[in-house]
Amino acid sequence: MEGTDFQEDNDSDDEFESKMKESYNIHKNSRPGSSSRPETASRFRDEHDRIQFLLPFHIYAKISTYLSAMKISKFQISSRLGEYPTFDKFKNTFNDLGLELSDDEVGILFKDNGNSKIGVIRMTDLYAKIIPEEEEDVIDTDQAKLKEEAEKLLKDPIMKTRQKSAKTFRPITGTARSGSASTKSLRPATASVANLLKAKKNYLTESKAKIENADKEIALTVDRCKKEFEYECLHKMGEANEIAQALEMPTTYRAVKKEDGTTKCHVYMNDHFVDEITLDCFLREWRKLKRKQKPAINLPTHAEEGVKNPGKVNKKTRQEELKKLLLETKELTNKLKEQLKVLEKRGVVANSTHSSTVVYSNNLF
Repeated sequence: MEGTDFQEDNDSDDEFESKMKESYNIHKNSRPGSSSRPETASRFRDEHDRIQFLLPFHIYAKISTYLSAMKISKFQISSRLGEYPTFDKFKNTFNDLGLELSDDEVGILFKDNGNSKIGVIRMTDLYAKIIPEEEEDVIDTDQAKLKEEAEKLLKDPIMKTRQKSAKTFRPITGTARSGSASTKSLRPATASVANLLKAKKNYLTESKAKIENADKEIALTVDRCKKEFEYECLHKMGEANEIAQALEMPTTYRAVKKEDGTTKCHVYMNDHFVDEITLDCFLREWRKLKRKQKPAINLPTHAEEGVKNPGKVNKKTRQEELKKLLLETKELTNKLKEQLKVLEKRGVVANSTHSSTVVYSNNLF
């Protein structure tokens, strides 16, 4: 077509891409800074040193190797740290021993033992990880040997019976030294121990005598109760014989003392020996006789002489008793009236009328 001009294509796309790459290379590190924009992960890794990746095992091995090389015992560590040291105390103590531990290493130890939140670590859990078992066995054997030697010294009779000179004194304990005003106070001599043993022996003797006296009192009480029981049974045997005779029974009872000291009851029928029973069995027989005696006593007898109508006699006697009681009441009332008048004259009691308190007894019977 005429009048239209077209530009020739001279690889304009390639030129555009090359310009874009140049612009990107120029401005890729010229990003404007901002206080509110967070740092990217790549820039944080570039600008900060990497923290060395540590495991608790590495720290335990480091401490254990150092302790073995320097021959530092468990006692030395425990005397400085105690049982529950804090973060700073733990770190400073090991730094004083010559082993430098960083905050990260100490924090890993606290975290591994589950004590990072409370801020203290339990050393008994840590000793098993930093002290070899062989060294712990050596420490245990040393302590056992010391314990055996101490027990031998305590059991040795020569040490116990050794006499001390007049100038030698027992050492003052820590509590006595701290509590006393001066260091010249001495512990009591061995005479006090002898006094304690003597007092103990006397106490045992007195307690034994008290027990023996109590046993004697119990035996006497039992013997007295036994004799009282036998005496009561003897009395009831006589009563049983009287009841049997009143009821015209041929049975009689007699007490017999046996060779072993016990008392038995012999039963006789028409003066012939029938049986030997204990006192408890006799008491049952005595109760039976008492039950048989009651109806015999309550039954009226024809030989009784007296008034034909006892009801009238009872009425007369009752009237006489009532009359006598009424007279006594009247006399007592008159005496009280006289005493009351005397008190009224003296002004102790207010005046009162006595006309209503008159006792009439003439027309009662």
